[in-house]
Amino acid sequence: MSYEVTCPNGHKLRVDPSNFGKKAKCARCGIVFAVPDLPPGDLGGQQGHEVELSESGELPAAPPSPSFPPATPPSPASPRPRAAAGAGILGLNMTVAQVMLVAGLVLVLVARGCDSLGSRAIANANAQAQSAQNEFNDKWEAKMLVNTEKVEEIQGKKAPSVDDTKAIEKLREESTTMSRDMEKERTKLQRGEWRDLTRASRDANTKNQLRGYWLELLFVLGTIFLTIGLVVVGVQGEGAQRWICLMMVAIITFSVYIWGIAWVLK
Repeated sequence: MSYEVTCPNGHKLRVDPSNFGKKAKCARCGIVFAVPDLPPGDLGGQQGHEVELSESGELPAAPPSPSFPPATPPSPASPRPRAAAGAGILGLNMTVAQVMLVAGLVLVLVARGCDSLGSRAIANANAQAQSAQNEFNDKWEAKMLVNTEKVEEIQGKKAPSVDDTKAIEKLREESTTMSRDMEKERTKLQRGEWRDLTRASRDANTKNQLRGYWLELLFVLGTIFLTIGLVVVGVQGEGAQRWICLMMVAIITFSVYIWGIAWVLK
């Protein structure tokens, strides 16, 4: 009667009880192991692979199973390296060129935006000063117009009475008084509120002229970065990306450095 044992690799073998405690070789994996000294009652009757021990106490080696080279999965086709992987035009790759493109665009927008805001600040200060004077003139002109209309109405009568003549003289005196009051208020405003508004307008113009140099320098640097980025991306890019970038380079070159539109329209 044979009993079942298990090799260290998990293969089940059948051995004779007389071989317990001896060395055996697995017919499946070829590993040599010691057959445990097990009581016959623990493993009797189990099914497995029956093998015979050799004179040295080892199981005969199983014929080698045909070995096949491991199947290697097909390697995915490596993508074609883009032109940006290397050092492209002017030693710049695509990533650096894109960063320069974005930075140049930001510089151009900031320069032109700040310049436009400065011009708007000057216009706003001038408008406030002019608006204050217009309100003053409108207020006094309305008062003077009332007296003038009353005088014309009285003079339009066919036979003005003595009272009408006195009323006309009174209205003319009121107009003269209003003229003096208007001039006094004008002088007061010119020394106070209007002077502050005029100074604000003058300071806004001065500050904008002082910033103009740096904003123009920022604009030039921005156009240079933008143009270089567009050239590199246009040369190394593909398809529509290339043609769009090259068209933008042509537009920037003509508008900024040849026609000078960007210098005039600001």
